[in-house]
Amino acid sequence: MEKNLVVIATYKYSRAILLKGRLEAEGIESYLANVNLVQSDVSSGVKVLIKKDDIALATRIIRDIEKEYGEENEPGKRALPRFHRILIPVDFSEHSLNACEYALSIADRLNAEIRLVHAFYNPTSVASPFPDAFSYELGLGGVQKDLEESAKAEMKEFKEKILGLAKNKGLKDIKIGSTLHSGVPGDEILEASRRFRPQLIIIGTKGHGDKQKSPVGHVTAELIDASEFPVMAIPAEARFKDLDNSNLLYVTDFDDPDFTAFRRLISIVTPFNMKIFCVHVGDEQQNPYDAVQMEVLEKMIKRNYVDFEVEFHLISGKDIAKGINTFTNAHNINLIALSNRKHSFMYRLFNTSNARKILYNTRVPLLVFQTGS
Repeated sequence: MEKNLVVIATYKYSRAILLKGRLEAEGIESYLANVNLVQSDVSSGVKVLIKKDDIALATRIIRDIEKEYGEENEPGKRALPRFHRILIPVDFSEHSLNACEYALSIADRLNAEIRLVHAFYNPTSVASPFPDAFSYELGLGGVQKDLEESAKAEMKEFKEKILGLAKNKGLKDIKIGSTLHSGVPGDEILEASRRFRPQLIIIGTKGHGDKQKSPVGHVTAELIDASEFPVMAIPAEARFKDLDNSNLLYVTDFDDPDFTAFRRLISIVTPFNMKIFCVHVGDEQQNPYDAVQMEVLEKMIKRNYVDFEVEFHLISGKDIAKGINTFTNAHNINLIALSNRKHSFMYRLFNTSNARKILYNTRVPLLVFQTGS
């Protein structure tokens, strides 16, 4: 067997574990050598071995990892992903300001720049069925210009607030940019994200125009449903807490995208040394197969993410949202994460009253990964 194995890469332990996890997610069997040589002062590092027949696919995966995470850092430096961009949709409300406070802390730890984006309605394209020339005769062109000038002034004032907040926190090196878009806010923010391609979108769950009793605003709900990038929704009642050495709840549905979502989750929370609680919410009568699937997931995670403290729990009950909220309160959870794969159990959960109950009854931010259909 050993004669058929080749060394595809030699990395520090953390990068070797990352590569091994990615290879196995693609169905490539891999092995590690020199696992005892994990100290930062050891230059030879950990070798990743695969079968000769898998070299072509493995090489492509390595290139993808290098694009996503960058070249491996020099020995002695902490390995962090190349986490360049955070997008924050804002409407200049207190909810947006609260979301920005979270974003500043995360951007500082992930070496990311921040882009504020605001979209205001364009009356000539949204409200008027008439040609542009006739719209201007109706005075809509002037209305649009006034809205744009107002948005520019509000963005300038809001950005100054964020810069002041960063200064008060001692965060002087964070790059903060801004952009304005005219049109339907949900559509324009999605388009802005496709152009900016952030590693994370952070948004308040509510905005100026949302109903007081509604826990999730329509723009936030649209982003969570349609964004190809991870979205962190900050509830209106959430008060900033440093994520360092805190607790994270990852809700699993035992499907293949779990591996992708968990890997992306790790890339975000690595600098914060968070304890992870991996939880599956079952029916009131627990399915015996759930325990088997949880055991498989536990082995995968413990094998590929040995540097992280992870606990695994099965909970059951008629009220799913209540079960999640009870667990959140009992374990002092600071962040809830889940995948929002189309047609999955969690997708159906989020698009029913259960998700609104979760956000309504908790002050904990929700991190959602879109993992396809």
